[in-house]
Amino acid sequence: NFTFGIATCEAEQYAEASAAFARITDEAVTQQYTYQSWAARAHVRAGEPRAAWELYLKSGSSTESLSLLQLIANECYAAGRFFYACKAFDILERLDPSPEYLAGEARGRRRRAAPGHAGRGDGRGTFRPWSTSCATPRIRRPDTLSA
Repeated sequence: NFTFGIATCEAEQYAEASAAFARITDEAVTQQYTYQSWAARAHVRAGEPRAAWELYLKSGSSTESLSLLQLIANECYAAGRFFYACKAFDILERLDPSPEYLAGEARGRRRRAAPGHAGRGDGRGTFRPWSTSCATPRIRRPDTLSA
């Protein structure tokens, strides 16, 4: 199922790839970053960003979990799943206050609020902020940053 999942993901058959990854139950496989990254990509591209988010939550705290979170943030943004993109960029920005993550979070927030995107990705239909950082725009001007 693992190799089949990768192959179908490469062939852009994301729903089939997502199902193949979901059938894998061996913990020795599911704890590997390679599995998690391919499965997350397949889930997001198949329209199941919540399943990718669950993979991140189960991944623990390691450098690989941060890489997985960054992959989820970028894949969700590229797939138009702005709720989870903003959520992931928010966590990344909190862990590493990089302008790249702040910009990704802000773009996700703006796209999420754009007409035609309400409810896309989170299945709830309305945007309910989970933190102040994604709910309230924060603009950092260079002259106000501490040295």
